[in-house]
Amino acid sequence: MPPLPEEVGPPHPEPIPLPDLRRPERTPSLPAWLALRIASVSDLHQPDQKTEKHRMMATLPRNLALSEVERDEIVRHLRALDALFGPTPFDDPKVEGLMLIDLTHMVLSMPSAAQNEASSEARGEAYLAALEDLPLWAVKAAIRRWHRGDAGKKSARRALRLSLAPSTGRAAHDRQPRTLADQGASRPAAQALERGAAH
Repeated sequence: MPPLPEEVGPPHPEPIPLPDLRRPERTPSLPAWLALRIASVSDLHQPDQKTEKHRMMATLPRNLALSEVERDEIVRHLRALDALFGPTPFDDPKVEGLMLIDLTHMVLSMPSAAQNEASSEARGEAYLAALEDLPLWAVKAAIRRWHRGDAGKKSARRALRLSLAPSTGRAAHDRQPRTLADQGASRPAAQALERGAAH
């Protein structure tokens, strides 16, 4: 008896890459099928299917509606992105210890006449308190950028400030992981695509 033919389903779309956590400032290229959809999203005033009230909604042209496998790939990618935000020192003692070591090393690398090991550890703990809800990779990337002098706009005044450790308040204020700020530009569009909005 001849073998039964295998079921042929729709082709799988090219996977959506995650950011490189060692270099999160580099936004990965999106696959062509998703880049086209994101570029084609527009906001239209139309009735909400649940409330029937009119509001602005992200939509796609009908001819670009997502296939089921494309929708599944977007859902998989969004879940993977969400997973990148953990674990943090707030919810994992091991990560807390690793981040404290990295922050203390950062402080020790900044010259100060009154600095000793105890004061460096105390400052590391102060940074940890300010950054405890961020994943370790985001803090490591920020420290790397700080050491490279790549932590903001270029100016002589800024260069002088970059030779000093940031205050814990400044670190808390500037703490958004730049990676996913860049990635975040495509996230609302991806969520709209996930819903399969079309006009």
